[in-house]
Amino acid sequence: MSITVRRDEFSLQLTHSDSKFFFVRIESLETQAQCVTFTDFILPEGKAQLGHQALEYLWQEFPRIYSVATWKFLDIYPRGEDVDATLQKENVVRRFDELVDLLTPFFQARGLKLSNPILNQTHGKFEAVFELQNPPKTGPFS
Repeated sequence: MSITVRRDEFSLQLTHSDSKFFFVRIESLETQAQCVTFTDFILPEGKAQLGHQALEYLWQEFPRIYSVATWKFLDIYPRGEDVDATLQKENVVRRFDELVDLLTPFFQARGLKLSNPILNQTHGKFEAVFELQNPPKTGPFS
């Protein structure tokens, strides 16, 4: 099974035939000079390998984004309807940890290092921000 790609003037969207819930949406790659922004990075529980496949696809097809030092994942826990604030906090932290656990070895295997992972709350939503140390300088987008 494989990743399906859809592009429009605003974004690149990835889905996978193995999961109806997997969805990655990254803002238009042509505008990614200062920050790589994922508006959606939805991984069904137990399907971290799909996230790895999405990152690998981006590595192969759009290597230039790996030269951008800041990566931001918006609204990492969009199911903010948890009535119990403690439960919501636990789910947000778990989701943040999942992203750290996915990105760290992916980048390390390619000689890149993440530093300073940050969990922010903005307008009632949570975002994860990651910095790449010494990102490689690459050419223009493919």
